[in-house]
Amino acid sequence: MAATVRGILEELGKKNAPVLPLFQKYHSEAYAHLWRRDPRLHQAFAKRLTGAGHPVRAFQLVQDGLKQHEDDLDLRYRGALALARGRSFARAEEFLGPLLKSRKLSLHLRIEAICLAGRLHKDRYALATNDEERSRHARKSAAPYERAHALGKASFPTINAATMNLLGGKERRARGFAQQAIERATVELQAGGDHWILATLGEAHLILGRADEALRYYRAAVKLSRGEFGDLRSMRDQLRLLKRRIPVSEQIESLFQIGTVLVFSGHMIDHPSRPTPRFPASLALEKAVAAEIGARLVNQNIADAYCSLACGSDILFAEEALRRRIRLHVVLPFDPEDFLRTSVTYGLESMAKWGTRFKRALSRATEVYQATQEQYLGDDMLFGFVNSVTQGLALMRASELGVGVRALVLHDPASPRVFGGTRYFLDKWRALERPAEEWLPKRRRFVASESSCRCCSPT
Repeated sequence: MAATVRGILEELGKKNAPVLPLFQKYHSEAYAHLWRRDPRLHQAFAKRLTGAGHPVRAFQLVQDGLKQHEDDLDLRYRGALALARGRSFARAEEFLGPLLKSRKLSLHLRIEAICLAGRLHKDRYALATNDEERSRHARKSAAPYERAHALGKASFPTINAATMNLLGGKERRARGFAQQAIERATVELQAGGDHWILATLGEAHLILGRADEALRYYRAAVKLSRGEFGDLRSMRDQLRLLKRRIPVSEQIESLFQIGTVLVFSGHMIDHPSRPTPRFPASLALEKAVAAEIGARLVNQNIADAYCSLACGSDILFAEEALRRRIRLHVVLPFDPEDFLRTSVTYGLESMAKWGTRFKRALSRATEVYQATQEQYLGDDMLFGFVNSVTQGLALMRASELGVGVRALVLHDPASPRVFGGTRYFLDKWRALERPAEEWLPKRRRFVASESSCRCCSPT
């Protein structure tokens, strides 16, 4: 049955619906007519992408949507919010300015836009380097939140008015808004509120000194957030602001451990023509490498993992990551069929099992990138380029989530430095001074990095 806008929105709205795979599926030429006809697809996917911690992609989608629905005010708000989440404060203000002046805004959207103006000053408060700056931005943030509070009965502006008054040193006023936030959020919760309502209740009780109640609501908020890492980061950042003025227990802080971003690279299975064995085709060795990879993923709290998908190390890593329900992002240098032939099966029947495993992992990945849309055509520059793309994507994701990034690399130090290969990737990553683990499984020996910042590779 042909997809409809309503059907896509219902699929996107289901519990635990994976936004990136759905976005890749439906934001394609086959469904372009639906996106052109109805702005709700741009609105809904931009909202979910922002909530999942992909503000850059959300803003790109908004820009695409505004080319087709230039007068859509909800899309403009989504664009301003994505820019704010991406820490592009000046551009967010440029996007937000005309929206605030519009007379066509619904009351709900006007309140949201006014709150976003308050949020931009709150973000600047967080970055301020002296008390005078912080005090000024606290006042400038509290004012629009209070104005939005007066326009309606939503708890969102009320709790932010409470927090910014607290940060501005107005404790009595903050407590008053916190109590009103509880009253409003309780009504919203009875009507079927989301994780933000629960977080509001947690924050309000925290401001009022009720640590046990705060913990209970925050725990429920995290559980209901369904892994929307962008939203969890916003909650965590708000807690860190509150911690400057009031005690925040380790129990509450520990709820918002989003995790780290991991990028992997390692050697391929040796081509039959390789004169010096490095990763020979051996079932026993494959199992040993998979076990060592799995051991390095245990209890690591990894939010997202990035790798390519060549035979050998890459596929073994992908399988271990998927087994542990880590969100896997696969980066291919060029056309998948060409990659399958050049880097997975070598066009040999004896390597067919790796082709099967490649396709299975590719189908289960959270997202698949192509560094270029080209075919291979014998250009090894593409292998070097995919290293840069993989590194960049991992670094950008870590920045979006406000978390650390490190690399894991299976590497034989005796191997020659081949353009685009594992050592090439490792050298580029080390130049960025990022953490890495490097090990040589054939000797079952971990090779510790001398620097506090090292990393790994994708091919």
